[in-house]
Amino acid sequence: MRNMIIVMISIALAGGVIAAGNLLQPLKGAVNTPIYDETLPSVTADGQTMYYLFRNPNRGKENWDIYMTHLENGSWVGGRPVRALNSDKYEGFPSISADGRTLFFSSDVAGKDYDLYFSTFQNKEWSKPQNMGRYINYPGLDELGGSISPNGAVFVYVAKNRSDSKGKTDIYMSYKLPNGS
Repeated sequence: MRNMIIVMISIALAGGVIAAGNLLQPLKGAVNTPIYDETLPSVTADGQTMYYLFRNPNRGKENWDIYMTHLENGSWVGGRPVRALNSDKYEGFPSISADGRTLFFSSDVAGKDYDLYFSTFQNKEWSKPQNMGRYINYPGLDELGGSISPNGAVFVYVAKNRSDSKGKTDIYMSYKLPNGS
């Protein structure tokens, strides 16, 4: 009974956006393709822009890129690569901040390890990706997807094989210091 109430509340909160009986429909528009892979979406707080991973098998098994699309008249249009963030290496786990101005993601662009990076949207373009630094990215280990709190004070991310790990892959949390760093 409790699960049914939660589902009913979720449908009610969604209002006209999600119609009952159509909860598992593919997105309308340019995102899903018949022969490529699309995965790990992250949507801006206003629901109008989505970042996701796209893999073209013609470019190699491990070459995933970050793509973006916009919602127009109920359909996702303009699925295209975010060129400033992509390399010939793996980029993955995109996560957009609440204000839509900072995108976090992981990449192995600097070597064989996956590190966390961020880019900021300035003057209508994404900045050059910046490594999140040694307090987040440990040498020789993999740091994967992350997410930042709406106020920007807490960053939560996934890391593999650290010495303080409770298992193989764990969730870690980092807090913004009073000086803003």
